Amino acid sequence: MGGIAGDLAADLTHNFSVSDKTLTAAAQGQQLARDGTANATSLHEDALALLPRVPAPRQQFFRSHILVQSAMQRFSVDIIGALANATLTLAETSTPSPAAVSSALADVNAALRGFDGLFAAERAAEGDAEWRGMYWADRHRFTNYQARRREALHVQAALMRLQSGLGRGGDDVQIDCCQMEYAYQWTPEHLLSYPNFYDVPESRARDFVMVSCLNVTSGGGRCENSRLGGRFAGGSATVSLSVPPVVGAAPATIMYTLVGSDPAGHTARRYAEPLRISETTALRAVAVRDGRAAAQQRNATFVLA
Repeated sequence: MGGIAGDLAADLTHNFSVSDKTLTAAAQGQQLARDGTANATSLHEDALALLPRVPAPRQQFFRSHILVQSAMQRFSVDIIGALANATLTLAETSTPSPAAVSSALADVNAALRGFDGLFAAERAAEGDAEWRGMYWADRHRFTNYQARRREALHVQAALMRLQSGLGRGGDDVQIDCCQMEYAYQWTPEHLLSYPNFYDVPESRARDFVMVSCLNVTSGGGRCENSRLGGRFAGGSATVSLSVPPVVGAAPATIMYTLVGSDPAGHTARRYAEPLRISETTALRAVAVRDGRAAAQQRNATFVLA
């Protein structure tokens, strides 16, 4: 899935056409999906059906060793098939039509939903009982999938730019480096955030606030994201906040401040829409779910250049 998405993103970025290498990988991916979708789906459904029959003390072990493996196969096949379909649709003509771009974008969005399903299974496998947490090898696999998702996000952004060039409108999109690369990798700064690597209650913050500024400012300038925030010039910047979805959990509320104060304090505001900033701003945010603030807060400074 990473090969198709990465090659397609490069193709669309450089010349808006699909290379023979990418086309070959997509054809192989489509065949894999065609042959494997039914079996992978059936296997995962059988595993889900078996879960209630597993003794309660062993259910978390079953989730972290069996169910997550079947979910990986099921959603990986879905993702590969969707990315392959997007690639082959774009390759039907030398210059993709608006309809082809729209269809490919729908397939890429389906692939991203597949990643969401895969990560939801990973989060469920972490659990909160005896077998709580992720194993060392699981962390590598999880971060590897995040790299694949970033490639799909780059394809999505390229298609949105192409769609805009074809008269459909839309914003110039920049992938937030911090969304998936830093929220899931185990660099020291984020070990305590997400996912739940350690069996320490105060460190088990699954709700990591993701911060991103739109690439284009109000005055036609640029806003560039970085791990610690970003830099902007040429007007005000638009900054959005979000929290990864958690299947079966109540929606999270994001509280924030723009002056560097505690987002869990009484001066914090509830996030409802993208923020407009026109000067150097010290943003702090935290996710609140079921009345409890996450242990890990997000700090991001956007500097007016």
